[in-house]
Amino acid sequence: MANDCRNILFASHTDRQRVVALSESFLKDEFFNAFIQQKSPDVDRDWCFRHWGCRAEAQHRGSTFHSGNLIVLSFDTPWTPPIGVYKAMVASGWDLIAYYSEPGCGFCGRFSNDNDAYFEFSDAASADLRRHLPADIDNIFDISWRMFAEEFDDAISNPDEFQRLLDAFTQARLSPDVWTPSGRFPFP
Repeated sequence: MANDCRNILFASHTDRQRVVALSESFLKDEFFNAFIQQKSPDVDRDWCFRHWGCRAEAQHRGSTFHSGNLIVLSFDTPWTPPIGVYKAMVASGWDLIAYYSEPGCGFCGRFSNDNDAYFEFSDAASADLRRHLPADIDNIFDISWRMFAEEFDDAISNPDEFQRLLDAFTQARLSPDVWTPSGRFPFP
């Protein structure tokens, strides 16, 4: 069974009809095929990985929003984000910011208009994550907070360890790397 990689995509296009078409293809589970089409009706997971960046089509989480030239999609993919699809979107005129997190394998990142910022966190302590992980990624997926909750469960029976953990987490400053998109993208 695959680990789910959570993805949240903010995308805009100058042609509103392309935004509507993307929303429709997403709801029909044909999002990736709308940008890089499989030649065979049979799912070839190796082909999908080589071209899309993940082994299967997006599984939408039920949240999609589009207004004017902006669309926001939330979906899961098996193990990895669809970086190949994001690159194809950029090549066809989309501006985008895509966030992804795969907590089972311990990585997350942000893809923006051909720039992929990737971070591994499988062995990191919650305080270190809070200090070093870009705040936008941490805030979207609550990575440091979830890690703190796991550490809390482990430390609850040891008062000294619990206090050390709590002090480290609350004293950790959020990462100063609060990333902001280009002025062209309509996302604050």
